[in-house]
Amino acid sequence: MPTKHCRSLPSTVLLLLSMAAPAIAAGPIRALLITGGCCHDYDFQAKALQDAPLSKGRILWTVVNEGGTGTRGQIRLYDRAAWGDGYDVVVHNECFADTDDEAYIRRIVQVHHDGVPAVVIHCAMHSYRAAKVDDWREFLGVTSRRHEAQGKYAVRRIEPAHPIVAKLPGTWTAPPDELYVIEKLWPEAKALAVSRRDASSPEHPVFWINSYGKARVFGTTLGHSKETFSDPVFLETVLRGLYWACGRIEEIEEIVEIDGAPGAAAAAADWASSVRLPEGEKSVALFNGKDLTGWEGQTTRYWSVDGGAIRGANDERVPASTYLFTQKSYRDFRLLLEVRQTRSARHSTMHSAVAVLGEKMTDAGDAFGFRGPLLMFCNDWGIWDAHRRNRICPAGHNGTWTPPGVERTGDWNQIEVLVRGDRIRMVSNGKLVFDFTDAAGMLRNAPIALQLHGNDAPQEYRFRGLVLVEDPTDKLATLAQ
Repeated sequence: MPTKHCRSLPSTVLLLLSMAAPAIAAGPIRALLITGGCCHDYDFQAKALQDAPLSKGRILWTVVNEGGTGTRGQIRLYDRAAWGDGYDVVVHNECFADTDDEAYIRRIVQVHHDGVPAVVIHCAMHSYRAAKVDDWREFLGVTSRRHEAQGKYAVRRIEPAHPIVAKLPGTWTAPPDELYVIEKLWPEAKALAVSRRDASSPEHPVFWINSYGKARVFGTTLGHSKETFSDPVFLETVLRGLYWACGRIEEIEEIVEIDGAPGAAAAAADWASSVRLPEGEKSVALFNGKDLTGWEGQTTRYWSVDGGAIRGANDERVPASTYLFTQKSYRDFRLLLEVRQTRSARHSTMHSAVAVLGEKMTDAGDAFGFRGPLLMFCNDWGIWDAHRRNRICPAGHNGTWTPPGVERTGDWNQIEVLVRGDRIRMVSNGKLVFDFTDAAGMLRNAPIALQLHGNDAPQEYRFRGLVLVEDPTDKLATLAQ
């Protein structure tokens, strides 16, 4: 970004660049995020965009938050005719419904008509709603003046081959959000995905693309709630739209996770092996980091070793939960492992688990099924007693359960399981997840197994570490004091 341009920005601009991953070969995308106005937590939303996997180290963000918190306001940046100079894309996330200054609005859209790509999010569609001129609405590609009540709306792709929504799950339901009523889809716009209030109501675009002058525009009416901006499907779709608007969508498929770099897996395994164990305990490695020696399961279909970690994944339907079992059985033990769930628009968020103290069984024709306690993690935590009592911890809880601070979504989670007698404890990332004592006779000596849940959608998990102590002392080793 040109130095002279940085000097002219208002003091509220924050220049943020994460160095968590290498930049793409063409250099980072220079993105201007414009926020402000009523009704939303713009600081939270800006941080969510900056922290998303497709953003870190690949998008150089400049954030402008001005205009106050009401429905009428103006952003000083727009006072200059060439306000978009130096940026590859502008993300409009402002919310000023009652601003109606025609000259001001036309200065905004002229930059895009001249060729600066754009992403427009949620209340941008209701910004400048009071204006009599249609310049802003033509730029957006849609006209909207109201929305339905907040709710969970199912999203249906109508252009499944388009790269922005190609990996959007076919049965994705958005987090609680507002469904904007679209009065008009402008001639140069094309809807990619739609939603509706109920079966008898018309469908409205929720993701679309538009051509405005020389610029590409991607838009979404979703984005009201913190839940939406915490959803990896939403974030990936928005950022895919940003890459598309810049003409760089193909680069997404070339992004390689740095976790696969030489030496990364070995360093990661050190967490489990470097945990300070209580005096007298000696650990053994259940996984050699190279192959599945000592394990058994559907190893030609679902389970493999990748980058020094065990990978459990499916692209086609898994009829029933399938498991990778240790060949040896265990009763009282301490288990240390790390697990990471792949979170993307393509992947299901279904939980995984360590299966313990039960028995192997045939399930839906799969000889590697399991009956007994599942110590669940990622998007749902607790204990599910498979094919027996269902959820037993927390007892009687309906829906998913994630205690505060236990999960690093989309990242490696450091887990300790301690089993002594009928008592099972789990710690994740230093936080106690549960401390559960079962009825006598319910737990048995059994192999330990990793779960890949029955699912119609793709899913992917990685496991590493997998260090075990038999007959441990009655003390958690990783619980933060």
